[in-house]
Amino acid sequence: MNPSVSGRPVGAGASPPPLRSPQVVRATAIVAFGVSVLAGMLAAFLMHLLFGSAGRAGFEDINLGGLLELLGFVLVFSYALLWTRQWFSLPISTLLSFGLETPPAAKLFAVKLEEFSPSNLEMGQSIAVLREQGQAIGLFDGLRDRTLEWGSVPKASGDVAVTELRGLLSKHPFVIIADGDTVHGVITQEMFIHGFWRGGISK
Repeated sequence: MNPSVSGRPVGAGASPPPLRSPQVVRATAIVAFGVSVLAGMLAAFLMHLLFGSAGRAGFEDINLGGLLELLGFVLVFSYALLWTRQWFSLPISTLLSFGLETPPAAKLFAVKLEEFSPSNLEMGQSIAVLREQGQAIGLFDGLRDRTLEWGSVPKASGDVAVTELRGLLSKHPFVIIADGDTVHGVITQEMFIHGFWRGGISK
């Protein structure tokens, strides 16, 4: 095995979208839910005008106009929720809870990694961080018997929402959670598939 660190930067030439923190995901969910409610209310109001203000959603008395108002609100509100969830890439639990249930930070779920110097790579059996003079310089993947330059390793900050890793994990077998030379650990594609965070990352 050649112990030299090699590799090509992942996604060279492309600018991936920034990964959001739990606070940003919460704020986005609040906006998306509010937009959906307003869309539903607008649909109900239009039905209200169409039937000569006789509806009031059927709560005062059962009438066709009121039932159509209620139906219009439910349909438009539901469709708006689906559209905003897809558009803003939101976890369904965060959206439906109006931002109350927020995905936690990725560093809370990262599995700790071993650390070696390039001179003793043979000691590693799985994924390990390569350090030289205290700095992370690469990653040893013992499962595939290869090394990667630190710049080519798929990484995410420890403060990003764990559900934001969906895009990276759909392209890479693992993502290293790190802030500079501080490595919190790894989150793997297998963890993603099995829904390690209450099913939230895989749904």
